[in-house]
Amino acid sequence: MQQFDIYIHPSCTNAAMEFGNYVWDRNKEGKFINRPIDDYNHFTDALRYSMEPIKKRSRI
Repeated sequence: MQQFDIYIHPSCTNAAMEFGNYVWDRNKEGKFINRPIDDYNHFTDALRYSMEPIKKRSRI
């Protein structure tokens, strides 16, 4: 999803809050790792699942 521009309508306050609070997890040394924290991700997970057909199509 990172290669797409994602626009959130102002009336979608929960989606805007989730995207605003979405952060990557850190390891014991405090460095960012390639895994988001498991919080504020319900909308983002649903969006990612909805993008699966597009992702599969681009592999063909």
